[in-house]
Amino acid sequence: MTQLIVDCDSADFDWTGAGGLLAKAEGLATDRAKDLPMLLLRGSPETAPEWAGRPNVFWLAEQGLDAAARLRDLFPGEHVLPKAVAARPSTHFTMGQHYTGDGFSYYVPDMTTYRTYRIDDGDQYLADWLERAKELNFETLLFDAPDARAEAKGFDLDLLEKIKRLFQGGIILSGGATEIVHFERLKKEGGCLGVLVPQAIGLTLGIQQISELIMDPPALEKSSQETEGAAA
Repeated sequence: MTQLIVDCDSADFDWTGAGGLLAKAEGLATDRAKDLPMLLLRGSPETAPEWAGRPNVFWLAEQGLDAAARLRDLFPGEHVLPKAVAARPSTHFTMGQHYTGDGFSYYVPDMTTYRTYRIDDGDQYLADWLERAKELNFETLLFDAPDARAEAKGFDLDLLEKIKRLFQGGIILSGGATEIVHFERLKKEGGCLGVLVPQAIGLTLGIQQISELIMDPPALEKSSQETEGAAA
């Protein structure tokens, strides 16, 4: 089951059906959003004390894992959500050795960098960043995929698959979804606690429609033996 989280441009729209919101804490009325399963808030318990101590509130930390850990230490008991911007893999080149004996060197691809996502927090490899997140005991992480957003062809499922292999906690994914079929593919992949979409996309595709699709657990596939038994 995946929650649909809407990134609010404003808090004066109808978000019926959404599982959560991303908004500025100071601009969101507690009586309107208190019952949503997930609230990702910009701010802190100090600047918006009316939201402090609520089990459904996650304070968004966009300045890296260490900053997120400091915020959590300042406000024990509060949920702090680190945000990571994940850049798609690219091949880096290094100066090679003299391969032909003609005195020339050539740039050759460094295969250790191929197909390795990098995180903006200190320009770290994805695996290293996730290891640090686990050391700091963060149980939920938000990943933004700007490359997928630029292409507008769906969520970065390759990124999601790699995160799931290395991290057992909650994953919230953002970037790339513009059509209902993109949410269908995400549902088939599974393993996502939440998806974050812009307000405009949610309203265009239908917040209720998206939520019903992704919150409905995928049907269990029956084995051929079970199918044959039922047919008999």
